[in-house]
Amino acid sequence: MRILIFAYVLLILTACGVSKNQNRGKNRVLGRVLKIMSYNIHIGNPPSKPGIIDMKAIIKAIKIENPDLVALQEVDVNTNRSGKINQAENIARSLKMNLYFAKAIDHDGGDYGVCILSKYPISEQKTYQLTK
Repeated sequence: MRILIFAYVLLILTACGVSKNQNRGKNRVLGRVLKIMSYNIHIGNPPSKPGIIDMKAIIKAIKIENPDLVALQEVDVNTNRSGKINQAENIARSLKMNLYFAKAIDHDGGDYGVCILSKYPISEQKTYQLTK
């Protein structure tokens, strides 16, 4: 999973044209610090509420951090266990962010995978299946 997250971050940074500011050592996009968040949403089920899908809590946690880019793991899209909702679209729409969902597997009548949310436009989308 760490390799997958690293690959996402590397892809995002490359796609956004991030450059290294030599004086301060911070990543910047258009002269601005780029805030990146990684979040395993556990299919919309926060650990504090076993068995309950609580998308509002997930959205609130992301909104508090106010990231420019978010790498989400364990995202359900139209699965029975999550009430047939598209979690990726639900979160992106609520946060007014652009999204790219990458399906990992078919699951429970829908899709299960990862998602990238971005305050910036996503100009190109491609999923690469990693092999063992």
